[in-house]
Amino acid sequence: MTLPHGSYQLSVAGASHCAGTATADITVAGSVTKDFDLTVKRDDFGYTCTSGTEPYVAGTEPLTVVPGAGQEVALPFPVPFYGESRSRIWVTTVGFASFAGEVVFDNEPLPEPLEPNLAVYPFWDDLRLEAQSGIYTATVGTAPHRSFVIEWRDIRPQADTFELMSFSVLLGEDGTIGYRYKDIDTAVEQGSSATIGIENADGTDAFQYSFDTPSIRDGQSLTFTAKDYGVVRGKVTDANDGQPLAGATVEFPHVAAFTTREDGTYRGQVRAGTHQPANDNRPSRSQ
Repeated sequence: MTLPHGSYQLSVAGASHCAGTATADITVAGSVTKDFDLTVKRDDFGYTCTSGTEPYVAGTEPLTVVPGAGQEVALPFPVPFYGESRSRIWVTTVGFASFAGEVVFDNEPLPEPLEPNLAVYPFWDDLRLEAQSGIYTATVGTAPHRSFVIEWRDIRPQADTFELMSFSVLLGEDGTIGYRYKDIDTAVEQGSSATIGIENADGTDAFQYSFDTPSIRDGQSLTFTAKDYGVVRGKVTDANDGQPLAGATVEFPHVAAFTTREDGTYRGQVRAGTHQPANDNRPSRSQ
């Protein structure tokens, strides 16, 4: 960069919205070198994101979703999300899916205490399903790294007259959340009127990748990971007959508590480190 001698404010932004921005005042009176360290964005829980070009992952099973109501889907495995395991999700036609079941058409910035909450937002916008459009699901991978896929295929943003786009969410049983994007062209398809990110249960914490800003490109992927957390899993059985115990509480004092499912299993996110489950003399390590 060549500049006339003088004083300037230099601003630097990363290639994606996973990192923050930085500014510095510089004086040019000759050749100048100025280094910057961009901070990785992180929400209060500890989620960060990485941007890449991971292959697009499509769904295979068509899902009937009623506009304005959403469709409840039983997950094939528990999905850790903001500290707890989730077993059901509600899929909407407007580019998000909520573990809490709310459907709201008008996108908002994150976090927001008003509904929807406890949701993944790959592309929350006013979207229209055309004759060739569809919402599909699939399960990919092998345990313990399977992902449940929700794909919005050939969807038209209301603000676009003719263009169709596709995107998908990968809900990982290892706690990762992935987004994939395909056929992205116009500013609207890049997110100029959309919300992209994830949000916790009461709308007090979120990782907002972008709001009403063109921020994604064709072939891009986003991966959200709670890097300071590991997934703890196990099974509780009756010591008398060996049968699984449903509804039992597995507590890591002052850290987390989980409730067992019908088959006696539990799964959830615990901050990385060595922890002592209550009423158990065997230490558990999350990683």
